Amino acid sequence: MEAARAQAAQARAEAVRAEATWKRVSDLANADVFSKQQRDDAEGAYKAAAAALKAAEEKLTELSSGYRVEQVAAAEAQWKQAEAQRELFERGYRKEDVEQARAALRDAEAKYRERQVLAPTKATVEVLDVRPGDLIAPNIPIATLLERDQLYVRIYVPETQIGLVRVGQKAEARVDSYPKDVFQAEVEQINQKAEFLPRNVQTRTERVHQMFGVKLRINDPSGKVMAGMAADVKLKIE
Repeated sequence: MEAARAQAAQARAEAVRAEATWKRVSDLANADVFSKQQRDDAEGAYKAAAAALKAAEEKLTELSSGYRVEQVAAAEAQWKQAEAQRELFERGYRKEDVEQARAALRDAEAKYRERQVLAPTKATVEVLDVRPGDLIAPNIPIATLLERDQLYVRIYVPETQIGLVRVGQKAEARVDSYPKDVFQAEVEQINQKAEFLPRNVQTRTERVHQMFGVKLRINDPSGKVMAGMAADVKLKIE
């Protein structure tokens, strides 16, 4: 308050001095003693001093009478908002708000996971059909993977001997690339429908050519067996 009063008093003195200077220069300009430019400069200085005086008086009035109604209302609104936030922290959030936040989190996590294409298991990329910058439509294959734990060999057992084969039966497999290595295998699937070799079996003696496909999974932790290799399989009969 004291500083505002001092500023108002100083502004009032400046305004009075500027007004007196302007009037004196104006009279002398009318008498052709001073130029019109000097009169205009004095008038500008007077108006600036009057404006400064008005601002200082308004500031003093504001400090004397307190804050304006709008300022009080704004401060009250901020206080009510802070009070409501405090009560919310004390009570905890509503169940609906928590569920909404969880749903938003799940949506954000799903979008974050979509930034990468992940293989379902350990595998080797055999073929990659895309390049950087390509646009990929939904449900379009982009790569061919060879799963290391999905190596299998398919053999054909004659109908006369299929009764000796069962799921889970152990076997040994050999490949031409590593003739001295023996790879352990296990029968995983036996076809329920026979295949005829040749297609038409006409006589009883030709039924020996009726085959059943058998799928065996190969256990190869060394990684030597590769897809497409031919193999010889020896089934272990109990």
